Amino acid sequence: MEEEYLALGWRPRSWAPILRSIIAAAAVLVFTAPVSAQAPATPGAAAPSAPAPPATAPAADEQVVYADSTPRGAVYNFLAEARRGNYVAAATRLDLGFVPEADRQEAGPRLARQLKVVMDRAVPFDLAKLSDRPDGDQQDGLAASAERIGSIDSQGGAIPVTLRRSRGRDGTMVWLFAPSLIAQIPALYDEFGYGWVGNHFPERMHRMFAGGLEHWQAIVLLVVLVLSWLASVAVTFLLSRVVRPLIGRTGTRFDDYLFETIRAPIRYGFAVALFAAALSVLRLTIAADRWIHQILSAVGFIVVIFIIVAVVDAFAMTARARMEREGQRAGAGVVRFATGVVKGLLAVVATIGVLQVLGFNVTSLLAGLGIGGIAVALAAQKTLENLLGGIALMADKPVKVGEACRFGDKVGVVEEFGFRSTRVRTVDRSLVSIPNGVFSNMEIENLTARTRLRFFTTLRLRPETSPDQVRAVLVGIRELLIGHPRLDAEGAWARLGSVDGPSWSIDTQAYVNSGDWEEFLAVREDLLLRIIDIIAANGSSLAFPSQSIYPAPGITLDDDAARAAEERIRSLRATGTLPFPDFTPADKQALADRVDYPPEGSVTALPPVIAT
Repeated sequence: MEEEYLALGWRPRSWAPILRSIIAAAAVLVFTAPVSAQAPATPGAAAPSAPAPPATAPAADEQVVYADSTPRGAVYNFLAEARRGNYVAAATRLDLGFVPEADRQEAGPRLARQLKVVMDRAVPFDLAKLSDRPDGDQQDGLAASAERIGSIDSQGGAIPVTLRRSRGRDGTMVWLFAPSLIAQIPALYDEFGYGWVGNHFPERMHRMFAGGLEHWQAIVLLVVLVLSWLASVAVTFLLSRVVRPLIGRTGTRFDDYLFETIRAPIRYGFAVALFAAALSVLRLTIAADRWIHQILSAVGFIVVIFIIVAVVDAFAMTARARMEREGQRAGAGVVRFATGVVKGLLAVVATIGVLQVLGFNVTSLLAGLGIGGIAVALAAQKTLENLLGGIALMADKPVKVGEACRFGDKVGVVEEFGFRSTRVRTVDRSLVSIPNGVFSNMEIENLTARTRLRFFTTLRLRPETSPDQVRAVLVGIRELLIGHPRLDAEGAWARLGSVDGPSWSIDTQAYVNSGDWEEFLAVREDLLLRIIDIIAANGSSLAFPSQSIYPAPGITLDDDAARAAEERIRSLRATGTLPFPDFTPADKQALADRVDYPPEGSVTALPPVIAT
């Protein structure tokens, strides 16, 4: 079956390199995320204006320490020292007045580390919005010596994160984290800490790495990524072993194609889902959780697009296989082209969606695409019209390749449906190319689809023919129409149509039981010859246009035949069997198939069928 997929233009694992690249890029981002994510400010925080400290933490070898005399400087210095791993210095920003003096040296760094973890995971705030005034924000409704940073939504309710203005060791006024918060840090760490996994890594692995991740989180993140991929491979393998026998029992090919095209997207979808489910083990910081989920959302969106592409490919391969079986090579080409157009549109949608998920403003991009789309549409109006016309012709199928049709004032056989035009071979053997947009809007008569062909002619008898001779001719023609084996008795008739002018006009109609034009011509020829014989046998002849005002010498009617015809009509009238206006059903049944066709003496003649 794989050879068939290759023949239809599908390549197994064609998406694997793309999605592997995406996952590899996600892994690289873990280790190369901007250092700005390590800033004390929460995600999306704007850089503070002077004289406030900058939004990024200083490098580990820098000795810059900003004054703790403002709430903004105190928070910044605490986070900067804690993220360097200098918890002893960070502990100097904690009000440990309630801790015994002998325990402060041991408890201070521990509490500083725990507070840093809790703030990274549970306190969303904007550093730039904190007051940079030594006396703090006097309009916040709190005491003059208190400043609120944010709150923690714990299981026991909202816990405010506050600073308290106190006198430092050097006698200056500084801002410290309030004792009411410090007292609750152990309980908050139990709730928002790194849990069993994080607590079993050595202390040096808890230093900040990149992208708001600690070293141990970056390592576990990569391990989870690899395990999620391996688990997705195993899950899709087991599912394929279960689903493949079920698909083999169906009578359609669509599910076979879909099974082959959708396996890779489903595998990557499972990998993304398992990876997202396993992230709870890492207990990510707010900053890391934000960019990781942005990447996961982008990859998930791409996987959904690839699933849609897989379904489109399955439909396209099914349509192309059917068209190639029917000999519609051009139609298969149009399906391939249309599939490419759909994939291109999906790629545009995927690009815009990923940019939107990653936080880019796509409004201007969409506006540009709209203007560009209008320009392209105006420039390619006729091309698109012809392309859509070709698709409409193949979908509606008013005529197929190899069928004869009448369009406008021309008749021909369709040879090919192309992207731009349809090629028709006329009865003059000339090749006509008609734009698909024009051809699809024309009135198309499918001549090949006819199951019967109509025979119609008007016979004009000489005016010297007597009424009884006319009746005899009508009887003979009706017997011929009923008895001919290649005619349908339904709809066959011969009637006197007109008596004005220099002739008797007899209209004759019948349907030949064949859609083949050559066979129709042969049957029509046979009918006309037999009708001529019937007219001659009844002592009349066909009238021809003449400008003579005197009878031409030598042109006479057969008087004996005329008398015989009149005698036959008198006999039928006397016995009450005159077939006017029509034969009885019993007469029609008796006359059915009594005409020898092909006629006697023909090389293809057959014995007449005798009705029983």
